[in-house]
Amino acid sequence: MRHLAAILVATIALAGAMPEPAHAQAAPVGQAAAPASDCPIQTAPGRFPYRRSSAVSPGNDGITPPGFVAVQGMQVLHGVDASKWQRSADFNRVKACGGSFAYIRLTAGRRPDLEIEYRSHWSAARAAGLVTGPYHALTLVDPPAAWTSLSPAQKAANLAANLASAEEQAKLFTERLREVLLLEQRSATTTAGNALGARYMPIMLAAALRPQAKESRADRTGVAEVYRQSICRWYQTVNADPAFAGQAMGFFSTAFIYQDYALGTAPCDMANRPAWIGHHLLNGDSEQREPDPNSAAAIRAMCLKPDGSNRCLFQQYTAFGNFASYSETEGLDLNRFYGDQPAFDRLLQLGRR
Repeated sequence: MRHLAAILVATIALAGAMPEPAHAQAAPVGQAAAPASDCPIQTAPGRFPYRRSSAVSPGNDGITPPGFVAVQGMQVLHGVDASKWQRSADFNRVKACGGSFAYIRLTAGRRPDLEIEYRSHWSAARAAGLVTGPYHALTLVDPPAAWTSLSPAQKAANLAANLASAEEQAKLFTERLREVLLLEQRSATTTAGNALGARYMPIMLAAALRPQAKESRADRTGVAEVYRQSICRWYQTVNADPAFAGQAMGFFSTAFIYQDYALGTAPCDMANRPAWIGHHLLNGDSEQREPDPNSAAAIRAMCLKPDGSNRCLFQQYTAFGNFASYSETEGLDLNRFYGDQPAFDRLLQLGRR
């Protein structure tokens, strides 16, 4: 995923599971196959090579394991996320190496040409037997100068421009989600009643921007209100589409973006939505085991709901899952779902015709 700047680092683990042959009978859709012998599942915490690179896209970093990485003492399912920055993703390989799911970026911003691989990624992941989930990368209209230097009229104009942009972005997203689901039906997906396509994971909004990052804290605090309202307008617009009304919609972010822009105070139940955290530890471990006190506090603020339950269901833990890519340099984001198969299955939902 693009725009993941300075994701947090700490320390961890190698422990391979003995796999079945690569040509074992295919697992059912959404259920992991026994991993192929050349991509054994590892276990964190452990020691892994670590890579930082701007060659793929800015801010990419993470461990470079030979297979998916499980977490000691936790039940997880494995998957990936992919956008135009991962054109070389090999979804058959993802499945063969023990993967169950793939989040696919359908849109980025309001320009259709900013994401051009969504059809091929979605259809290839489905054909490989993976459960897919759709996500959108939110973009913002930059203020013309530091926020605190703007006049009230300029601030109001920037807010209005961002709300209009968020609405446009949401409409493009729902158009493309409907498109890929209709294509599934035409290519033999069987659905009952008024269902649209096959089941998919919760809709996710990637809030991975740092507006006014080079300006002062006061500027970032000021523009944060625009950020939060834009997020809510996006959710509201998606929810207004009859095909997707009432569906579970979560978000992707990092703990410090969530903290610095007070995203949890967005007036659209942001503090309770399903969360997908980007957190890349040197030892490949869960974000729940972050050893740095400041980072751990930011993670708790993002992941713990008001009732104390953990809503960070997914973790992106590296940008370099190259064992499941046709390219040795391009990278592929690896993710974990924290829970068992029945818990994962309960998240799945259907669009409506």
